[in-house]
Amino acid sequence: MHIFRHDLRAGVSTNGKANAAGGYKIRFYGLRQQMDWRISLEAILSKMEGAGCMRLAVVEFDSMSEAT
Repeated sequence: MHIFRHDLRAGVSTNGKANAAGGYKIRFYGLRQQMDWRISLEAILSKMEGAGCMRLAVVEFDSMSEAT
């Protein structure tokens, strides 16, 4: 899991009247027609960092299951 501090602008889209009830949506997309999820993940992480979001931590799923 990648934990980011969002800049409150990157990837944000509005949804008309639904914003009042549900807030904004943040979306980043991987590469078109890319079948390997790892390559798409790296593209998304790169877009986030390039847009001003700061990566704070990377947490492995195995370490999360030990905490519970």
